[in-house]
Amino acid sequence: MKWFAIFLGLLVIMNPYAQENASSDFDVDSLFGLPNGDASEVEEINEDTLSEATILSLLKKRGITFDASYAFSAGMAPGWKETPWYKKEESKSTIFGQKNQVISMSSSLGIDAQIFEAFRVYTSVSFNIPPFSGFGLGSFFFDYNFYNKIFIRGGKYEQGWGISPNFSFTNLLSRVPKDVDSGEALTLKIDIPVKIGGIQLITMTRTAMKGNVSSLRELGYGVKYNMALPVIDLDAGVFYQGNMAFRSFLSLKKTIGKTEVYNEWLAVIDNIRNPKKFSGAFSFGFFQDFLNNKLSLNGEVFNNTEDDALWYSPKTNLKEEEVSPYLKGLNIALNMVYRFNFKGAPRIFAQTRYSVLEESALFIPGLSLTPFQNLGFYFAVPMALGSRDGHYYRNTGSSDNRPFSIVLLLSLSGSVRAGYYY
Repeated sequence: MKWFAIFLGLLVIMNPYAQENASSDFDVDSLFGLPNGDASEVEEINEDTLSEATILSLLKKRGITFDASYAFSAGMAPGWKETPWYKKEESKSTIFGQKNQVISMSSSLGIDAQIFEAFRVYTSVSFNIPPFSGFGLGSFFFDYNFYNKIFIRGGKYEQGWGISPNFSFTNLLSRVPKDVDSGEALTLKIDIPVKIGGIQLITMTRTAMKGNVSSLRELGYGVKYNMALPVIDLDAGVFYQGNMAFRSFLSLKKTIGKTEVYNEWLAVIDNIRNPKKFSGAFSFGFFQDFLNNKLSLNGEVFNNTEDDALWYSPKTNLKEEEVSPYLKGLNIALNMVYRFNFKGAPRIFAQTRYSVLEESALFIPGLSLTPFQNLGFYFAVPMALGSRDGHYYRNTGSSDNRPFSIVLLLSLSGSVRAGYYY
């Protein structure tokens, strides 16, 4: 039931990548946070976290940390096959309600091993009930630091590029080719700091975790450069894989007063089907806080001219992995959260997506309460608006296609962490 998964995705009961080193506490503010470019949400090894040291002192820095996150949820999510405002005679199928009782238990366990100060290994496993289908491997990777000059990470984890929280079209690492069984990534990343920025080199595959031995055509190669100037923060990168189009992107971010503005561009050359065809996409967006940070807004305009563009979304404790298309033409997003200074930290929020070409919209209004520590109550009404033939009305992700739902959820969640270093 995708409506319920979309709603919970906003609330972040457990993070999407096996909860590495992250609290499972609810934080709707994350909807408005700019991504840092590392989807694994594990603290990077960098010059701030490593001190200048001799080889002898490096060998003495050793230890291990265990972290565990838990979430217990219960609620109801009745849904309708048609939205209530469409008359029965206008539809070939009648309006009906389907009650879904929601009971879920999730857990994530992680081991962060510091072999020595320059060498770290992280492993996480998770499981969900219901249904219980055994343990799943979350992230499994190593970090290695060469004299605080070159930083290497290799293994199973999700790495992200780009800024937009609404249309992640510049995250070239999530792109997948047609007719290829793609899955979670195996990635080797090299970061090289360069004064006010840095270079990132990446090679990755999304077929090896499916049990296939990747050929050279199934390996992707990317380069990204970051330059953090006083006037603007710039990211530019390219990504190429033998069975996909060649793509490059540019991301710009700047703070003007109290407003964070961003602009992203994508250029595509389809060297597989038509090398002479050029397409792309662009977006403009902003983040702004008002009323002493009580009200937060995020808006974005996105236009896409690329044909048959697909992106991979990894499996979470809320939904299965999936490959989805990017909507063509002009698209608009608007997100809002308002925080009240009352007991229980009440918040109202809304997420809106609109496709001009499809004449289709997604609207999710809701509220949240945290009456006690780690105990949250959530209410939302996900709905599709606009044309009944539009994308958001026809693609709700459920077998019975329910474009209107009501979600009531009570969640108890928390995390604990302990370690020993010597």
